[in-house]
Amino acid sequence: MAWHRRQLGQRLAISLFLALTILAAYWPTLRHEFVFDDRPYVSENKHVQEGLTPKAVAWAFTSVRAANWHPITWLSHAFDCQLFGLKPAGHHATNIVLHTFNSILLFFIFAQITGFTWRSAFIAGLFALHPLHVESVAWVAERKDLLSTFFLLLTIWAYFRYSKSPGIKTYIPVVFFFVLGLMSKPMLVTLPFVLLLLDYWPIGRLALSKRSSSIKPSIISKLVVEKIPLFILSFASSIITYRVQQAAGAMGREGELMPIGIRLANAFVSYVGYILKMIWPRALSVLYPHPVRNLPEWQTITAAFILAAITLLAINAYQKRPYITVGWLWYMGTLVPVIGIVQVGAQAMADRYTYIPLIGLFVIIAWGIPELIGNTATKEITGGKKKGEYHLFAFFIRSALPTVAIFSLFALTLCTYTQVGYWKNALALFSHAIHVTRGNYLAHNNYGAALEDAGHADEAAAHYQIAVRIRPTYVDALNNMGNAFRRQKKWAEAEHMYRRVLELEPSNAKARISLGAVLKEEGKVDEAIAEYNKLGQTAPDSAAMHNDLGTALSAKGKIAEAIQEWKKAIQIDSRCVEAHHNLGIALTDQGKIEEAIEHYRRAVEIAPNHVNANLNLGALLAEQGKHKAAIPYLLKVIKIEPQNAEAHHNLAVSLFLTGKYRQAWNHIRLCQKYGLKPDPRLVRDLSAKMPEPQR
Repeated sequence: MAWHRRQLGQRLAISLFLALTILAAYWPTLRHEFVFDDRPYVSENKHVQEGLTPKAVAWAFTSVRAANWHPITWLSHAFDCQLFGLKPAGHHATNIVLHTFNSILLFFIFAQITGFTWRSAFIAGLFALHPLHVESVAWVAERKDLLSTFFLLLTIWAYFRYSKSPGIKTYIPVVFFFVLGLMSKPMLVTLPFVLLLLDYWPIGRLALSKRSSSIKPSIISKLVVEKIPLFILSFASSIITYRVQQAAGAMGREGELMPIGIRLANAFVSYVGYILKMIWPRALSVLYPHPVRNLPEWQTITAAFILAAITLLAINAYQKRPYITVGWLWYMGTLVPVIGIVQVGAQAMADRYTYIPLIGLFVIIAWGIPELIGNTATKEITGGKKKGEYHLFAFFIRSALPTVAIFSLFALTLCTYTQVGYWKNALALFSHAIHVTRGNYLAHNNYGAALEDAGHADEAAAHYQIAVRIRPTYVDALNNMGNAFRRQKKWAEAEHMYRRVLELEPSNAKARISLGAVLKEEGKVDEAIAEYNKLGQTAPDSAAMHNDLGTALSAKGKIAEAIQEWKKAIQIDSRCVEAHHNLGIALTDQGKIEEAIEHYRRAVEIAPNHVNANLNLGALLAEQGKHKAAIPYLLKVIKIEPQNAEAHHNLAVSLFLTGKYRQAWNHIRLCQKYGLKPDPRLVRDLSAKMPEPQR
């Protein structure tokens, strides 16, 4: 009893150590911003921002946004929005908590199954503090890694209980947690194979035949059969994921359908690359561009030879050192869904993909090093003449092992803390990616987008150009270059870029909408309408398309048709700001002031800093004699654009009519300063209210 209490206290102390070191390493993320894919996942996702409403829950289970079906992940983000709104600190804190739970759960599972507390602690320490896992924790959008791993570990825990007491009651939790894991991230499709590995070691359900030292086929058959429901779930999840990603255009982007030979070559190199980064975690990047046809043959051949050699050694070790066999096959197997044989996206590899697979290599390290040292010490003791000296040597190297382990974890903590710093915002993240990689067109494009968001349009355009120079068929960079030319009012250049995108991807909605906008600016309104109609045939649910088609029809004088398009845009997306604003203008011209005011109000609710919506709303309220209500909107315009002469004039009128003469006079002067001649009647009436000495 005392031993059990001591063991429990020891494990709780280890858990506390894991929690504190994770907090120390990841604490800076609480001051970080949303970055990269955090926009479609959280900061620009109106469904998630609703919180856990019935509508949001229904959307989570039916949405294939972000080229995945993972409703549990969406619900997790929605819950965070309900708790923290759009404050990044709360979302990052949830990631830290989940990573902490995963690390502690991993420790308890291996400690319970194997009986080795300190080896299990070292596995959990490596998992908790390795820099390769920073991407999964510091990136809010990678919540799916944390959630799926959490349910993977719960599945293993439930399976261990089932192995001790087989039955339907103990099997149901296994299926339940596995389903939740697949609904968090479909990468868990290999979990049934992992359970078969654990059956062999450390659970020990695959007993060796005493005569032949081989596994009885009947036992294998039994263990496979009991996992058939899990295999069926994996197969179903794989089919759903493949179809969703294919429909979303996540496969074969940039007009390149990579041959299987290129994908296999990159897979071999990536397998070895992850191992090297595990051993020496340097030059870690959020993006590693796919080499496509530029991968040297010697790298592929070398990597394939290394993998084959290690695999043969691992299989050969299945009797004496089963942890090597299990650990290696865990690593190789769990990486299969994301190794690039089925290419998704433009990356060659990604740090986040190692979150689960590295556990297998950590097992080999945690069991292999103590055994290697123990065997070395034994040989020295039994083979030497001066046994006392060798006993001292054995004691020394065994005593040094905990010190080396602690030092290793400390070094990893420092590396992780440093890597976390690169995730503070998009500028730091992609600047670092450019610095540590070569020819990274993905990083240049995203760094350009970050610069653009920060107001550095010219610098952004330069990085888009670099991205296009590296990869001329990269449609995202071509699209962004078009946007840069559009801001510079270089309409012909912008049109050329958008047409180039549409040559590569005819279904690219953003490019077609932007092309229509450019054609309107060039006076080619009929061509713009034709482009929008093309998009309407393939993507009728695009709110932006309907809004821009409305503006084009309005330019042709077809106001009634334009209004219908703007209303369609709002039906599709009730938060389409420009559609509300455009409707407000059209309804004002038709004398439908109350309806116009409602649309302007909605536009301002969605985008509080929308200058024209605030200005028009203030003007309409003033026309209705609601000058007190108009003043806040006009003040908002001036706060955003201090030199907006029209806002100063309208504000002067409302202030005068509410008896605030001195403030009104100040705005009259500013109106004149910024080039707008005020209404003479207003100046006359205000002058009468304010004698010369008071002005």
